[in-house]
Amino acid sequence: MPNNRRSFVSIAVGLVVAIVAAYSAVGTFDFTNYDDPDYVCETVQHGLTLDGIRWAFTTNFMGNWHPLTWLSHMFDCQLFGLNPGAHHWINVALHALNTLLLLWVLWQYTGALERSAFVAALFAFHPLHVESVAWIAERKDVLSTLFWLLTMWAWLRYVQARSVQRYLLALLFFALGLMSKPMLVTLPFVLLLLDYWPLGRMDLAGIPSPGGEGQGEGDFGSNVRLGHAQRFRLLPLIFEKIPFFFLTAVSCVITFIVQKQGGAVAALEHVSVGARFANAVVACVAYLGKTILPDNLAVFYPRADWPAWQVAGAAILLVVISAICIAFLRRAPYLLTGWLWYLGTLVPVIGLVQVGDQAYADRYTYVPLIGLFIAIVWAVADIAKALRWPVAVMRGIGITAVAICAVISAFQLSHWRDSEMLFRHALAVTSRNYIAHYNLGQALSVQGRIDEAIEHYYAALQIKPDHEGAHNNLGLTFALLGQWPKATNHYAKALAAVPDDVAARFNLAIAQLALGDATNSLENLRYALKIRPQDPLLHKAMGDALMALRKAPEALASYRKAAGLNPDHAEALDRIAWVLSTAPEASVRNGKEAVQLAERGCQLTKYQQPIILLTLATACAETGDFKRAVEIARKAETLAIQQGDRFVGERAHQLRQEFEQNQPHREL
Repeated sequence: MPNNRRSFVSIAVGLVVAIVAAYSAVGTFDFTNYDDPDYVCETVQHGLTLDGIRWAFTTNFMGNWHPLTWLSHMFDCQLFGLNPGAHHWINVALHALNTLLLLWVLWQYTGALERSAFVAALFAFHPLHVESVAWIAERKDVLSTLFWLLTMWAWLRYVQARSVQRYLLALLFFALGLMSKPMLVTLPFVLLLLDYWPLGRMDLAGIPSPGGEGQGEGDFGSNVRLGHAQRFRLLPLIFEKIPFFFLTAVSCVITFIVQKQGGAVAALEHVSVGARFANAVVACVAYLGKTILPDNLAVFYPRADWPAWQVAGAAILLVVISAICIAFLRRAPYLLTGWLWYLGTLVPVIGLVQVGDQAYADRYTYVPLIGLFIAIVWAVADIAKALRWPVAVMRGIGITAVAICAVISAFQLSHWRDSEMLFRHALAVTSRNYIAHYNLGQALSVQGRIDEAIEHYYAALQIKPDHEGAHNNLGLTFALLGQWPKATNHYAKALAAVPDDVAARFNLAIAQLALGDATNSLENLRYALKIRPQDPLLHKAMGDALMALRKAPEALASYRKAAGLNPDHAEALDRIAWVLSTAPEASVRNGKEAVQLAERGCQLTKYQQPIILLTLATACAETGDFKRAVEIARKAETLAIQQGDRFVGERAHQLRQEFEQNQPHREL
């Protein structure tokens, strides 16, 4: 044992150093525009606060209930703010910790340190796992797997010496894992597989669990069962895990409800039962292929209509592999355990309950491939031993395989540097990928490459004509170009696809207001507020529409509502001050309050927003302080010219002339 423990420490240190080296580039990576802005949203950016913690446990945002994942992102923001490199490094640290835990747990379960080390190394460096580590939004993968492995460790301790405390510890880790990502619902089934091999606790249909003692690391080791462990039939072992299955059932119900509410679950009329099963069968084989030959990996694989021959071929291959595993059940029980681990843990994400539009995803293999790696490593080791191949040769082959995986992973990792690289690569290795076109369009738009962005938005719509995001972003792009009729056309098409899309309805209302159609703008804003009544932007926009209709008192009420929902909403404060300074109704005006609110708005914007400075000048004029009003208006005019805002500059010049005549401004 002392020698083995020293070997464990050496292997563990080597794995950590290699992982850090392989993923060292992530410190320079940016956030991607695919889910990262949602997982590091405004609430998360405030760090760990009481309101944030309450939100994490009650929200169904992003179509999942995973409060620990939200808290993890809040912790990052608390420590590192919006430094993307630090967020990436936390993912890498969790991945390294998972690798060490896998090494330790598998060694403790099997007694085979060297085989466990190769499984852990494949887990650490396989290219299919790059997505789970390099994508900040996939924190839920690495975090939930941490609790998966801790549950396995705690369960082994319970089996070694059964007690209530050890059982509850395993149950606690499982619950924490479910609160990180609901994919852990299959863990109780995996615990049953481990009861058969390597723990040797199960007699299944007259076939006793495999026994045998370890044969030493020089021979790559062999599985060992717990010598004192009592053997059970299947039903007692299932009964033993009823609390785990109960938590699984609760998690499944919660996940289905929140995903259904979030619109993530595709209805049967959109994706038929036959199409779901066909995709599930093909995806299982696709993952096998990408495990052996990890090329053409992409962040998104579009769903396809698989031809019947391909589905049939995939089904036959799965049946054949399953039959082989059963045929070797006595001689190589690890084959069936590893294979059923792989298939079983894919069930929640294989598309039987279709969530999203992807056919499959690299990130879904993070846990399932552990089972496949166990089967492969143990099988190769036993074959090599039977053929009397030198251990040194087998070690060399294993290390070479791991090194090849690490090199391919480094290449795949480079695509995650930023959104443009990520989605250009996706377009290069997939076809009809409207998600890649859409997100690439977003990335180009942020860089100011408007023409290229429009091209990719239209490419997305050629593949999926009802893509509301592409229509909405085209509307935003044309609005920036001042082409309001085109903008309203695309906003309307976005709403035709998703009538309750608040963002598109808000944007349409703003476009209508720009076109002078305040009545329809107001109607759309009222519809949006029924869906999202606590949104300050909607209330502020409603105030703008009411002002356009010359309804100052009602507009003031909307602006105050917006400011009440967000006291630091500078634009809402600006609008309140403007109404209090310029309303034609004397009963509405209040120059003193207007000055206070406008001053606060200027402070929030560091006196760099000419339009808010102009409001402060107007408020000063309302109080009779025309000297200060002229001075601030002149400053607003200069700043607007410096920023290239000719419209605000001209407006400031006009108002300054009024103030120089000792005249307050009135909105007529």
